[in-house]
Amino acid sequence: FQEAALDNGLTIILVENHRLPIVSIRLAVRAGSRDDPADRAGLADMVSDLLTKGTEGRSADQIAAEIEGVGASLSAGAGTDFLFLSTTVLTEHTQLAFDLMSDVVLNATFPEEEFSLARACSPDCAFNRPIQVPSQTGTSSRSCTASIPMPAKRQRRRWRP
Repeated sequence: FQEAALDNGLTIILVENHRLPIVSIRLAVRAGSRDDPADRAGLADMVSDLLTKGTEGRSADQIAAEIEGVGASLSAGAGTDFLFLSTTVLTEHTQLAFDLMSDVVLNATFPEEEFSLARACSPDCAFNRPIQVPSQTGTSSRSCTASIPMPAKRQRRRWRP
């Protein structure tokens, strides 16, 4: 494999395997559940659930239609240490994969209707708290009530390089 660090701090790891005509892309950000504020347990999971649900230029349906239209998928998730976004596409659709991933990362809008749906679908929510959700225009915030899963016991540890 090859590893390179960009000027902006982003580390790129390239693992080449030419047996199949596919490209797998995974973006990992050190922002997992360990970094959730104590009173916002489940925040990383909620962000990962909503990350692909709309951008300034695409709805959730448009994002899904574009990536699924080329036989691929775009998924996000959160673990203990990292929040991630990943896709695997045929090599001929590499540019589309990068376009969608960058749009989702840089322009996610976290639409209120998707936020409400994600909140309602959380079967193990333990409490409701107001949290700030940026408005569509970005000029103000509105308060929404979020049901965030609360683990029975929380251990707070920080990632260390």
